[in-house]
Amino acid sequence: MNIQKKIKEAMKRRHQNEAGFTLIELLVVILIIAILAAVAIAAFLSSLDSAKKSNATNLLRSGMSDVTSIQAGTGQSDYVLIDEPAMQKAEKDIDFNTNPTAEKNEIGFKNTGGVIILSAKDKSNCYSVRMAAGEVTTYSKDDTCVDPTPSANAVATKNTNSDQKFTWK
Repeated sequence: MNIQKKIKEAMKRRHQNEAGFTLIELLVVILIIAILAAVAIAAFLSSLDSAKKSNATNLLRSGMSDVTSIQAGTGQSDYVLIDEPAMQKAEKDIDFNTNPTAEKNEIGFKNTGGVIILSAKDKSNCYSVRMAAGEVTTYSKDDTCVDPTPSANAVATKNTNSDQKFTWK
């Protein structure tokens, strides 16, 4: 009997001395993990938005280059002969249509009497370029590509050495 008592007491002491994680400690660890996950997700979404903006502006650069090369190929001094099929032939990887989306490689294309308006979308903005022979190329940024009409007070800045290098504010 004495031995049984000693074993019970020893087990009781051992059980009381066992250390485990308290509820507070577990909640703190979960909170730290949640904060780290929130920071990582925010950084990922920010880089995703930046990539979409970069893709949209690169599409416009490519479209501007295509317009210039098609015009040079036709031997015309203006952009009147440039149409969607000609643009599509010059750039097979990009879709040209009237209302681009951010989900695909699409450029909005509109030619009205030799005035070409190119537009491309990222997640929330529409970047537009207005090109006309003999005029200054203008750029703009707004929230819709439905009927982009870039203004003379451009939102983009352009490198004076080349029309192909510009950055959006």
